Amino acid sequence: MSKETIVLVGVCDKPESTNVAQAKYFERLGYEVIPINYRTVISNYSLPFFENLLMHVVETNKPKLVFFSKCNGIHSEIIKWCSDRVPTWLWFMDYTHNVTNEIMKHVEYATFASATSSEVVDIFKQVNSNTHWIIEGYDPEICFYEELTPIYNTVFIGNATPKRIEQLKGSDVTIFGSGWPKEFNANPPVYGHEFRKVVCQSKFVLNLVHGNIFSNRVVDSLACGTDIHSEWCKDLSTVFPTAYMYKRFLLLTLKDVKIERYTWENTLKKVMEIIENG
Repeated sequence: MSKETIVLVGVCDKPESTNVAQAKYFERLGYEVIPINYRTVISNYSLPFFENLLMHVVETNKPKLVFFSKCNGIHSEIIKWCSDRVPTWLWFMDYTHNVTNEIMKHVEYATFASATSSEVVDIFKQVNSNTHWIIEGYDPEICFYEELTPIYNTVFIGNATPKRIEQLKGSDVTIFGSGWPKEFNANPPVYGHEFRKVVCQSKFVLNLVHGNIFSNRVVDSLACGTDIHSEWCKDLSTVFPTAYMYKRFLLLTLKDVKIERYTWENTLKKVMEIIENG
């Protein structure tokens, strides 16, 4: 008996992409995953080529689900075309500032949608009532505790923004990321096993939020067993209600959460349960 198929429209050809872990754990759940790396396809060929490829894959395989990961820069009509034939899901992992008219049309045409920010969920529900708040998971084969000699006190892992530059100016935080001014002496970005190594060699991880959203680095860092100092945001206080709060900062530790609940496998199980229940 052949496996049911999931078409994942995202970025599976970059090892640091969230979609790589999603594809891996969809497969662990027993599905055959057909990745369509839309950015690469559009860049190497064209947008019409991508659309024809996706339509061919859907018509040929009749998948259980077409899973669109944000997918900015594609025509919303291709999502509608897929939704008229099979269930579709629009996965969105940004904050409210990046909710464009294009994304809203994507959400409207998708069968289901989700966002990692509860504020974005409220916006999406204006056009699609089948929208869910689902935070990102972590890969326990990459993010786990490893007893390493500490060499950093506090690290920040992330790219520069004007707000972050102002916040970390003159601090003794060790930075890993791109776009930082020369005086910050930032290290190159780290992903996967290199991310785990840095986090496990740190006493604390600093988390700076974009509005009311927190990145998957919070869950990844906790899975590595390292405590987090994070700016407060409503979503964090909801997910980690027992976290200690000082002024506008939270101290997150493993005792504040059952980290096994945020694995990618459990996150994607929730997605498939929602689809099954309609």
